[in-house]
Amino acid sequence: MSNLAIDYGYAEYDAHYGRQSLDIKESISIETQLAKCKTISGDRPCKEYFDKGFSGKNTERPDFQRLVEDIKSGLIKRVIVYKIDRISRSLLDFGWIMQLFDEYNVEFTSVNEQFDTSTPIGRAVLNIIMVFAQLERETIQLRCRDSFFARMENGFGMSGRAWYGLKKIPVVHRGKQTHTYEYDERAIAIEKAAQMYAEDELSTLLSIAQHLTEDETIEGNFTHTQIARMLKNPIHVKADADVYNFLKAKGIKMTNSIDDYIGEKGVYIYGTERRNVSAGSFSDEALSKCQATLALHDGLIDSDRWLKIQYKLADKNAHKGSGKFHKDKKTGLGDTKKTWLVGIMKCPYCDKAMYGNASKNRSNVYLTCYGRVQHTCYDRTTPFRLVDVERHVENKLLDFLQQRSHIEAQIKNKENSQVNLLKIDIAKLDTKIDNLINAIADGDDATIVKSFKDKIRKLNIEKNQKTLEMGSLMAKQSEATLESIDLGKIAKDWHNFDREEKQRIARAAIEKVLISNEGIDIIFY
Repeated sequence: MSNLAIDYGYAEYDAHYGRQSLDIKESISIETQLAKCKTISGDRPCKEYFDKGFSGKNTERPDFQRLVEDIKSGLIKRVIVYKIDRISRSLLDFGWIMQLFDEYNVEFTSVNEQFDTSTPIGRAVLNIIMVFAQLERETIQLRCRDSFFARMENGFGMSGRAWYGLKKIPVVHRGKQTHTYEYDERAIAIEKAAQMYAEDELSTLLSIAQHLTEDETIEGNFTHTQIARMLKNPIHVKADADVYNFLKAKGIKMTNSIDDYIGEKGVYIYGTERRNVSAGSFSDEALSKCQATLALHDGLIDSDRWLKIQYKLADKNAHKGSGKFHKDKKTGLGDTKKTWLVGIMKCPYCDKAMYGNASKNRSNVYLTCYGRVQHTCYDRTTPFRLVDVERHVENKLLDFLQQRSHIEAQIKNKENSQVNLLKIDIAKLDTKIDNLINAIADGDDATIVKSFKDKIRKLNIEKNQKTLEMGSLMAKQSEATLESIDLGKIAKDWHNFDREEKQRIARAAIEKVLISNEGIDIIFY
């Protein structure tokens, strides 16, 4: 078989086109397709075109494009295929192809359907067949999607590369061959990253990535993005009821009962935004369109630690960009410079926050209070440069840290009254939901059942909100303190820290920095 033209001295040829997506036993071979086309042409001069390993869902196929070029060059009189869907499975693409054929007076013949477009009946039948060909393609897509979701709901591992630290293991599950995962020697990196981020309040994603990369016992060069993906992925968590409630509060559809979440297995995330999740996004928007099911393999990270990480990451994202001064269009207030003192600089006259106000040439940033901008604070008269304030606070802070090698900070109790009240409220909501579900089971009035379902939906929304609120409170309780921190090391390495690390240390040690006309006062905890 050759793609070379057979030159019979004619300017017009029959074009035989074949296509095969997969080289499998059930699929008709290209050789057979072209042989069938040959029976239609007989002794007419012909050119052969074929694409192997290409789907018919679009026209981006090498030999098909060569066929199109030959048609436009006036070489082709008739195109012959074994079956219509060999040339296209898209009704839209096929419409374009038929317009091309009409424009260049090219006839079209299908061996299997036994018609050609040289007759009105042939053209009409062609359009009808193409409608059903596209229907078949869309039905296959829907069936494949439904099969994918059904397999995932049953805990079957799907195709694709294993996540870092995991390897695929063949297994028979519910009588079918599939795969599960096992952790390999690289799992130590996942455990270390989780421990550092959860337990060391001064650790950042970047510092963890650098630490793991420099560790010669761990394989891989890490970035902060990879560490975030590693820590966010619920495939590593030993999922219990708390994890179930956390994921459900994100809007994820839970395919397993909460009774199945006993603190052993990891969790698969999949759905319409699975590509984004696979890329490590795990954003609330992406997750709200996904489903979660318990995996077959055992998790690696304890539930409490994993949730602590999620709340810390959420709190970090909520304050992302809080270190920027944004210029107000009306007042001209603000500057794009970041400072690690953001949030703790206060005006002693009006108790409002201090902001940066850039000079005309933007070479300096001067501090003013928001009360002055609102015309409610008239006592401030002395300007201070941000760089001078940072230098002064830095010197005082380092002195403070050196004088006290270890500071006993107040330990926030996670089971404080606010968290307890939220837990009580959630328990009460669970009771109300269970009562309504039981009432639905006993009732037969459609109107009452619908009313109960609406109430259950509203109660679930309220419960999810309270669950997220409780998580946020727990995250705030785990903010940085100076307890058990090597303060001598901080003082020594201060200038190597980035803005985020300096900000964490400052907030752990300093209640507020008061900037008055007379000078700068630092209130330490």
